[in-house]
Amino acid sequence: MNLFDPFGSGDYAYSDNGVVSHFSTQSGILTLNGTPSGSPELFKIYMTLDAGTYTVKSEYLSGSISGSGCLAVDAKTSDANSLSSRRNLDIYAQNCSNTWTFDNSLASSVGTIVFWIWNNGSISFNDLHIKFSIVRSDGTECKLTSADRNYSGNGVTAHYNPQTNILTLNGTASCECTLFYIPAKFRAGTYTVKTEVMGGSSSGAAVL
Repeated sequence: MNLFDPFGSGDYAYSDNGVVSHFSTQSGILTLNGTPSGSPELFKIYMTLDAGTYTVKSEYLSGSISGSGCLAVDAKTSDANSLSSRRNLDIYAQNCSNTWTFDNSLASSVGTIVFWIWNNGSISFNDLHIKFSIVRSDGTECKLTSADRNYSGNGVTAHYNPQTNILTLNGTASCECTLFYIPAKFRAGTYTVKTEVMGGSSSGAAVL
């Protein structure tokens, strides 16, 4: 059985810079603890959006927050380039929302949704639980599904389709580089990572 999760429905865990977070794409629930230093990125979801208007919603469930700051949500390209689309969520409120409008040009560039903490001094979390959703203008909720991964840098271009698990590579890499991340769940045990060449060619000495 292939254990790669093609729909990005695994959990995202972060523990660094004084903050511990856990996000479940199944439930949309984010848990936060700690006092962050700086403004750390918590997680990113690989997904695409069609042109239109969307509402990013946050619903308070339990726990507490103090200090000054907010949760920021960015739509970026799949290789994390900014699209000037940051939206802030006032998570001090019981419920809050912010809207995005994407024209065809902007929507075609979206590859990731990035969640991070904007720290304005001394924001602190005590077992804070909040639920997120991204809702289209017609009221339907977006599934937090995984989009294709694209990479271009260090002399190489890569495209990965999570639906078929096919990776396409071109170019001459100038150094070691990370192509993409895949959310996956594993139970204790032994696993075999397999590759199957579908076409094309390679030369030189290198490993994936």
